[in-house]
Amino acid sequence: MAVAVANPADLGVELVKLVCSLSQAPAPDDAEALRLKCDHLLGEFVTKAQRAGTAPEHVDAAKYAFVALIDERILSSNLKIREAWLTNPLQLKHFDSFSAGEDFYTRLEAYRHGSHPAKADVLEVYHLCLSLGFTGKLGDDRGRERRRLLIDQLAAEVGSARAYLPGQLSPHWTPSGEAAPIADAWRWKGVPVWAVPLGVIAGVCLIYVAMYAWLGSSVDAFARDFPAR
Repeated sequence: MAVAVANPADLGVELVKLVCSLSQAPAPDDAEALRLKCDHLLGEFVTKAQRAGTAPEHVDAAKYAFVALIDERILSSNLKIREAWLTNPLQLKHFDSFSAGEDFYTRLEAYRHGSHPAKADVLEVYHLCLSLGFTGKLGDDRGRERRRLLIDQLAAEVGSARAYLPGQLSPHWTPSGEAAPIADAWRWKGVPVWAVPLGVIAGVCLIYVAMYAWLGSSVDAFARDFPAR
């Protein structure tokens, strides 16, 4: 019986949920408690990826992307824990580095322009982190367009590499007498599971914006109907 293999991006769904939760109430107010939670989730991610057969160097590269995203999300925020996090970010503890803004892109480039499925799996993690808002050295106005273009390019490269995976082809490719590979259990109708919490967060933001606009128009209407005396 064929066994479904989960991709690193899918295995990092709990890390994605953590990143999304940082912008929600209640805001974290204990840096050490959050570090411990991050360490735990990163450890779980590494263990699951290793059990799925992902090569150690690929696990390390994917982990680095998640670490860079978490650090940047906290350090670019107004959270109370920001200053405490700055003294001991995850990248310093896990990779003895304080240059994730630059190294993120260096590591990413090492996995580009290849058709090996394992490289595509790592690229998907970097594409995910960029889609979730990681900017690094491309955080200025000039870098914004480069980053948008990079996101599109990575999506195309991952899609191109995945086109050659047996699981993405018609079952008729399978030699006679052999079982066709089963669908990836970590995907629902082809959608990566990390996309679910991301979609929920986006939906909540849209609702918030709509409510804010409605409230503003209601206040304006009230002011017109009942002018101050």
